[in-house]
Amino acid sequence: MDSKRIETLLDRYWSCVSTLEEEEELKKFFNSDEVPERFKEYENLFKYFEAEKKSSGLGDSFDRELAQRIRLLKPSNSSGKIFFNYLKVAAVIAMVLVASFLFRQNLAPENRPDLMGTYEDPQEAYEETKRVLMLVASKLNKGRKYTETIGAFNEAEEKIKGGEDETDNNENKDIQL
Repeated sequence: MDSKRIETLLDRYWSCVSTLEEEEELKKFFNSDEVPERFKEYENLFKYFEAEKKSSGLGDSFDRELAQRIRLLKPSNSSGKIFFNYLKVAAVIAMVLVASFLFRQNLAPENRPDLMGTYEDPQEAYEETKRVLMLVASKLNKGRKYTETIGAFNEAEEKIKGGEDETDNNENKDIQL
């Protein structure tokens, strides 16, 4: 066979654009006894492909043995699987019930003195309420200082904008005359 033709077929083969007929031509060439020395490196590859094609793989005995083993397998015990599925569901329900019981116990009013009325004397309760309200008022007064500063900025901004509006109105009056 022509060396140029073989080189062209090999290039197409390695580029993965060869047709089945061209690949068959390469197989025949490399499986023949007349392979030139410069193509010897590819000969083993194509001979390997041909040898693998001729080998029958695992054989018929493997298929028969596999089919026999499959037939001998007993079906799995489905009642055991159902029992374990129910057991899983029961465990989840038990966990949810225990968690909700513990959660409710921690939130019960008798366990939380801060939720109960802790003052027996009305005067003492009045004094504590007064103290807390004074604390809140002092915090609000601190925040008021900052709002007064912001108010001053707003007034200045309004004066500036008012001045711009007057200049815009004066320019419009000039244009209308």
